[in-house]
Amino acid sequence: MRLVIRPLAIQDIEDIWLYIADDSPGSADTMIDTFTDRFTFLQEQSHLGHACPELGENLRRLVVQSYCVFYTVTPGSIVIERVLHSSRDMDSLFS
Repeated sequence: MRLVIRPLAIQDIEDIWLYIADDSPGSADTMIDTFTDRFTFLQEQSHLGHACPELGENLRRLVVQSYCVFYTVTPGSIVIERVLHSSRDMDSLFS
């Protein structure tokens, strides 16, 4: 399956890197590597995450450490919609 990362998700990932890198650039790089590994795994196991119909039609969530990767599955693609810290108010971000 093809991987598509939406602009908001790219911004989320950049923000996560900057936040973590403020204390430890190496840890920030490791977190991005972890996301990349999970994205690749989703390409092989697209329905691994939990459905989140309360947040959006066809939206799924995969927890990666303290972050939630929100994605949709389309014919032939995994679309990464957002990557957010689990403490965020998801309802307000998806409304």
